[in-house]
Amino acid sequence: AYAVVAAVKGFPAFRSSLRGDDVLRVYDHVALGIAVALPGDELVTAVVEDADMLDWQEFAARCRERIEEARGGKDQASDAVSISLTIMQSFGLRDAVPVVVPPSMATLFLGEVYSGLDQAAAEPRLKRHVNLALTFDHRLVNGVGAAQFLNAVKKNVEEIDRVLAG
Repeated sequence: AYAVVAAVKGFPAFRSSLRGDDVLRVYDHVALGIAVALPGDELVTAVVEDADMLDWQEFAARCRERIEEARGGKDQASDAVSISLTIMQSFGLRDAVPVVVPPSMATLFLGEVYSGLDQAAAEPRLKRHVNLALTFDHRLVNGVGAAQFLNAVKKNVEEIDRVLAG
């Protein structure tokens, strides 16, 4: 989640939303939504406001706090949430197609971590992998911009020590 927030800093479209078809809002900071499942197939959103202004420790603490509030039934969804995460690791899913819930402009699916062959290694060896799937509003960003964003997330995950250090 922190790698995603760090990537959003360089992609203003992912801090944006459309009101109707013609009113564009670009937010100064990231309000990150995190999907939280409740019993009975209910779903609420935990929101970390100004996520891009928090250091790693503050971000982790705020995430835990907001997720616990959501688990208690408090839906924090707001118009300021431009990107949401849906994490399906605990269900053993590697792939899925997330849905964008307007006015958000994107939803990023994070699948189960698995071991696969390291394609860059000269000798066969295993490497940890995770599949990401991004659904986004094409009125705000096209495929190339979305791919660049996903590559920034990937780089941040691969260099997480640098990202956490700020």
